[in-house]
This record gives sequence, structure tokens and C-alpha cells, in this order.
Amino acid sequence: MGLFSRKTPPEQVGPRAEEFDELVSRLMQLEGSLAELEKPVRDLEMEWQDWFEKFRNLYARITRRIERAEKTETTEANGEDPVNPLAMRLLHGRKVQ
Repeated sequence: MGLFSRKTPPEQVGPRAEEFDELVSRLMQLEGSLAELEKPVRDLEMEWQDWFEKFRNLYARITRRIERAEKTETTEANGEDPVNPLAMRLLHGRKVQ
């Protein structure tokens, strides 16, 4: 007598039609719930990408201004007038008069 020697009646082999329908409906509910949860996550990811892009652009602008200010500072050290007073203000953190 082995593991497979006993015969299982056909009605007990797999899920009945009612159980199958219940499993299908439960699966559809879970898929709907998943879709509802994925949408806010996608929206949040898009929002963060937008903010990151804005921050990156702002950082690039500030970096360019500082580079110009350093260039202006070098020019001023050579006895010439500064080209961009706003950049000097950013570099030194003081008001231009």
C-alpha cells in the first residue's frame, strides 16, 4: 500500500464550481485593490520627479552664478570693474551698494 494506492472520488479532486467562482471573484477584488494602491504611488513618483527636476535646475543656475561671481572677483582683483553685481552678492553674501 503506497501513497497513491487509494483512489480519490472525482468530486473531491479539485475545487468545486462555487469555490472556483469565489476564488476568481476574490482574485478580481485583489487586482482592483492593487490597481487602486498603485495609482497614488505612481502619482507620488511623478511629483517627486518634477520636484527633483526643479531642484536640479535651480542648483545649476546657482552654480553658474557662483562661477560668474568667481570670474568677476578675479577680474576685480586685476583692477577692473565687476561685471555682475548680483553674482558678487551671491558669492560674498552681502548687499551691492
